[in-house]
Parts: sequence; structure tokens; C-alpha cells
Amino acid sequence: QAELGDRPRALASFSKALQLGRELFPPGHPVTTGTLVNVGTVKSGLNDFSGALEDLQEARRIFENFGKPETDRSLAVVLSNIGFTHAAIGNHALAVEHYQESLRIKRNAVNPEPRAIAITESNLASAYFDFGDFSRALAHAQSSEELWREISGGDHPELAKVLSLKGKA
Repeated sequence: QAELGDRPRALASFSKALQLGRELFPPGHPVTTGTLVNVGTVKSGLNDFSGALEDLQEARRIFENFGKPETDRSLAVVLSNIGFTHAAIGNHALAVEHYQESLRIKRNAVNPEPRAIAITESNLASAYFDFGDFSRALAHAQSSEELWREISGGDHPELAKVLSLKGKA
């Protein structure tokens, strides 16, 4: 029986699903994007960052070819995952680049989701902090704090994270 958090087993299942999707649909078909994102996310959790980036970049290309990239929330999630993976391996400039692109898309979405925007603002604050750009880190942390206060009335675990970031910057 599978245990919760069994990443190798999850990777095996997602990989089988991806293989099946590739057998049933032509190359680059949008039906594979969700599975590519899942495979990439699990690989990142297993510290296979190059493999994660390959899968996430493939999902990105598919979203850009078949969606509306300027407002596609799914693409924004992929970009955030790419940013997170770059941050995990110390590529802070690339993390910032992908988080910024994700934030732009999330803000331009038909119905912007404040929580998603706040999380990306927080991710940008962390990436700028790690990059050594403390003024930008502080600006994004402030933006995230304002959104979390608006969303939660000042009582949310993410708010504590953002306040900690502000303290570091």
C-alpha cells in the first residue's frame, strides 16, 4: 500500500500516465501538460532539478502554443514551478525572471486570484533576498503582506512568512 508522500511511487504513476498520454495523442498535445507539471514537481521534490526543468519547460512550451499565454493561469503556475526549481539550485536571476512572468500573467488574468498573486509576490521577495537585492525583496514582501492582510484580515500563516522576509530585508 502506498504511503502519503511516497515520491518515487508518485513519479512512477505520473510517468506511466505521461507515457500513455504520449501514445494516445500527438506530440505537444495539451492533454499532457498537467501530467508534465506533476512529473516535474515530483522530480524537483526528489532533487532531480534538471529533469524537473525539462518537464516543466516542455509543459510551458505546450501552454504557450495552445493557450492564451498572456492570461493563462496554468502557464503562470508552470512558470512559478520553474522559478521555484531555479531558486532551489541557486539560479536566483532565473527564479526572479520566471516569478515575474508568472506574476504578470496572474495580474492580467480575467479574474485575478489575490492568493496566487500574494504567493508569487512572496516568492519574488525570497528570490530577490537570495539574490541580494534587498530593496526589491522588501517591496515584494510589502505587496504580499498587503494582499494577505486584505485576504485574511491579518490572520494567516503566509503573513508570518512574509513578515519574516521583511525582517530579513
